[in-house]
Amino acid sequence: MVYNHKMDWYYDDLVDWIQNGCNEEIKQQVHTLNISKGNFSQIPPEVFLLTNLFELDCSVNNLTEIPIEIEHLKNLEIFKCDHNRLEKLPDELAKLTKLKTLICASNQISGISEQLKKLTFKLNYFDGIDNNFFSFLLSSKFSFFNGFLNMSHRFSFGFSFQTFNKLLFSFFSR
Repeated sequence: MVYNHKMDWYYDDLVDWIQNGCNEEIKQQVHTLNISKGNFSQIPPEVFLLTNLFELDCSVNNLTEIPIEIEHLKNLEIFKCDHNRLEKLPDELAKLTKLKTLICASNQISGISEQLKKLTFKLNYFDGIDNNFFSFLLSSKFSFFNGFLNMSHRFSFGFSFQTFNKLLFSFFSR
């Protein structure tokens, strides 16, 4: 059987595919996978076999980490991992050159590596609201400030532009 259309999957579709032997032809057609609200503590490893995946939504679970195998999803453009218990994001996300949207709001992320800082400036949209990004903002100093002024419509860090200005003023007036 040949499949010539893009498929949008939910968790049950993923389970059926796994139970039926992870058919290669089918996996090439999976466009989006929504495994949100599943109370998962980890992303099923078979997800990383879906290399043509365009969008992965694993929000509203109990994830504590994103596996480094995320780098296998080379066609991923939208990644939603908000409302979990993540403390960090893997550097391997920076290898996803097609990634345009990253939503990691409402986690426990307190910092972002240098590689991921560079990635955030290439994204069309980044939502990190309800995390502790103050150290990320202040460690980037002027380079972040310039980027923020040029791209503030694409970012959400959990505080207003006025609050951001107050933070910068207090930081640079030391």
